[in-house]
Amino acid sequence: MQIDIVMISKLGNGDGGRETWLKNFLLETSRKNIDCVFNLLTLRKAEDNVLQCLGDNNMLGAQLEFDTKSKFLPTSLAFFIKFIFSLLLKKKPADFVIGVGGLAEAMAIVMCYFWPTFKGKRILWLRTIYTKEKGYRLNKFSQKILLALEIFIIKKFFTVVIANGEDTAQFYRAHGIECTVINNAVNLNVWTNLQKSPAPRFRVAFVGRLSAVKGIEAFLESIEIFTRKNPYHEIEFHVVGAGPFEDQVQSLQRRGLLQYHGMLANNLIPEFLTNTDCCVALTYLKDFMGGGGVSNALIEQMAAEQVIIAWNNDIFNKVLTHKTAYLVEQDDIEGLANSYTAILNNIETAQVKAVAARNESKNFSISKHVDLFFKAI
Repeated sequence: MQIDIVMISKLGNGDGGRETWLKNFLLETSRKNIDCVFNLLTLRKAEDNVLQCLGDNNMLGAQLEFDTKSKFLPTSLAFFIKFIFSLLLKKKPADFVIGVGGLAEAMAIVMCYFWPTFKGKRILWLRTIYTKEKGYRLNKFSQKILLALEIFIIKKFFTVVIANGEDTAQFYRAHGIECTVINNAVNLNVWTNLQKSPAPRFRVAFVGRLSAVKGIEAFLESIEIFTRKNPYHEIEFHVVGAGPFEDQVQSLQRRGLLQYHGMLANNLIPEFLTNTDCCVALTYLKDFMGGGGVSNALIEQMAAEQVIIAWNNDIFNKVLTHKTAYLVEQDDIEGLANSYTAILNNIETAQVKAVAARNESKNFSISKHVDLFFKAI
């Protein structure tokens, strides 16, 4: 099989969940000796990228990279234009083309895989709910127009639609799109036999994009509340990631309220988690904000036997229960701050939840994930 994968990404090792997923997916497909070749169509790859771990692998075919630096065009549009001219010169059409992401990848495929010689299947692997991730910046009228465009494109042009979580699938099913759910997954072998290093203070971490939709603002507010109530507390707060709220994170670091590590490459995350006790999962789910399935980061944290604190919304309660995590009602900042106190007051209960979360993570193996994908297509 010839499979084209379209991702508007630089595939950097520290870029996020999609890139982590791609690395795990390709490695597991190779391990299973599945007879296929993947042609990757991406942005110009970062110097430190996720494909480096594959080495010389005959599973990888053509790798078309597009430099989209332009003063006048958005990245997506510049990608489309260069993409079109490159694909017109391709000699052998793929059996499948997969857009991994959301509306931007869907539009790229519609614009570029339209010629009569393309007889393969168009597949969209939804890694986000586009109008919730991006559309909340627009007014309600613009949001509805954008959503109508997205739904039209998906219904009209895609044979198979895969969602990376039940919350994503429910959103698109409500608009008449049939979705197959294949939850995110991780290589569980990476997370076995991790030995936590002893530390005098309990360590709580936020790992992810520093944006409102990921809940970093709520996390910072909860630290303020907790430290105001408990000036002589026994918790270290840590933040890993990059994004719009970086200045606010650094402000709290200067005040001595947290430690900021910047963006860490994927291969450094296991070491970081061995030196952490608890992680927060605070992605929002609102009418035009949030969502996007079960995250790789959450599964990794569960597999690493972290104590998990999460919003009690449809993103997380499809995976977590009160037996495996501390669930806080969405946007209850006071309740989030109080959960730190609850953990400190009963470490034994917290550790029981962490072990249960680790056991639950076994349902998200990359081996099962790859098998479900090839069954779906």
